[in-house]
Amino acid sequence: MNKKFWGNCYRNEALKTSIISTFFIGMVAHGYAFLNFFPSHDYLYEITMNGRWQIELGRFLVPVYKAVFGTFSMLPWTSGLVSLIWLGLSVFLLADIFQLNNKWQIVMLSGVVVTNITMTALAATYIPWIGQDTLALLMAVLACWCWQRYETQQKKRWMFFSGCVCIIISLGLYQAYIAVFVTLVVMVSIFRLIDNIDEKLYWKKTLFSDLRAVGMTALAGCGYAIILKLVCVAGKISLNNGSYNSVTNA
Repeated sequence: MNKKFWGNCYRNEALKTSIISTFFIGMVAHGYAFLNFFPSHDYLYEITMNGRWQIELGRFLVPVYKAVFGTFSMLPWTSGLVSLIWLGLSVFLLADIFQLNNKWQIVMLSGVVVTNITMTALAATYIPWIGQDTLALLMAVLACWCWQRYETQQKKRWMFFSGCVCIIISLGLYQAYIAVFVTLVVMVSIFRLIDNIDEKLYWKKTLFSDLRAVGMTALAGCGYAIILKLVCVAGKISLNNGSYNSVTNA
């Protein structure tokens, strides 16, 4: 990264608003959970079991996340702070995807992202994984950003495969966030059709764009399945069968 890149980031008002508002709202909403120790529910698994059980659920990147960020990232306060960074970046990308330029619109978006029921449940019960789960969310949002930017970038293949990689990372951390990517694609498509309602054949362009998203998802799904299989074979790990949140139940 060069000085010009960091200079542009510093001068980007949307980025600063996203990060600051996310941290402020996040600490007000979840600060008590970040600053206290309340082991409960699946939290107890993190204390009594090793990382193999996450791989058994198909989340093969969870041990990688721990290795990169260290075991300190499982502590409530560090995990909470890291999660707010991922959420702030997600808010920034969402603001760019939906072209939100007004500061208060971004602040309201931060409030929705940080205080929704999923984040509340993560902060209350699943604090050891709040960092990796919010990173999975960020990767899903980034995948949508790459898909949306496909038509405006010269290096189209790079954007397409970058989106695939983001989806694979999201699936490898927590599979459920693929729904975020799908939902964002649908929302962007609807807004595109509304904004170009006078253009008779615009629906064809939107259809091809959506098919590109389907192809991106399918390719990423195949990549995820192959990598998961290789990880299981290398580690001699069997996937969890029959459980409500197992890969085989999908």
